[in-house]
Amino acid sequence: MTIRTKPDGAKVYIREYNDSSPAKWKKIGSTAIQSIELPNSAFYLMKIEKEGYEEVIDCAGTELDMFSEPCSGKDLVPPADGLC
Repeated sequence: MTIRTKPDGAKVYIREYNDSSPAKWKKIGSTAIQSIELPNSAFYLMKIEKEGYEEVIDCAGTELDMFSEPCSGKDLVPPADGLC
C-alpha cells in the first residue's frame, strides 16, 4: 500500500476496523509512504494528522473486491475559518 498526501509529512496511524479502542492506533510512519505491507483480507481505519490541517479518518482494505476501488489520492483538508 502506498500513502501520499499534499503536502507530505503527515503522520499516519492505523488500527483494525473492528477494534473500537482509541488506544489501539499504531503509527506506521509519515507521508509519503512508498510501501507498507498489511495482512490480506483485512480492513483498517487509517488516521492522518498534520499540524495546521483537519484530521482525516478513512477506511482502507488490503484487497480489491466488488465493494472497493482504487483511490485517486486525497489532499489534506485545511482547517475551516469562522466555524465553531
